[in-house]
Amino acid sequence: YADTLLDHAKTLWDFGIKNQGKYSQSVPAGGFYESYNVTDENCWGSLWLYKVTGEQKYLDEAKKWYDPAPDWGMSWDDVIIGNQVLMYNLTGDSQYIANIEGTFNDWMPGGSVPYTPKGLAYRLQWGSLRYASNMAAAALLAAESGVHPDEYRKWAQCQIQYALGDGGR
Repeated sequence: YADTLLDHAKTLWDFGIKNQGKYSQSVPAGGFYESYNVTDENCWGSLWLYKVTGEQKYLDEAKKWYDPAPDWGMSWDDVIIGNQVLMYNLTGDSQYIANIEGTFNDWMPGGSVPYTPKGLAYRLQWGSLRYASNMAAAALLAAESGVHPDEYRKWAQCQIQYALGDGGR
């Protein structure tokens, strides 16, 4: 069954690479949940197929779509930090550490992301916990990869504890 799923993943990847476009151009999103680009999804899919198959063409394609810029915030339409961490994990190339650091320099206190008085990284009023929690998960993955493990784990823990109620009322 796993082979069948992998075959389907490869077929979908081929289709997506050959037929570039945003889903919201063909499926009405009603002004909500529109897709803003395809670059991070192309990189994401390519990296995961490289991880599973080890086929160089997937890594080569991922590098074409890779975005080194600091991530605005991981969500349903943004997996840039996921790509940054996964690219580093798969290649071991230290150049990707600077990209991860750039993202978290923005998200840590003193960066461009504002904080609530009780310590939540507050990116946007709509579903603010999703951004902080997603970025906390990414920080834990980066820490597990050896990128500022103590600092990133502590920050992630604070964000998750806030989400679970440690901030009080």
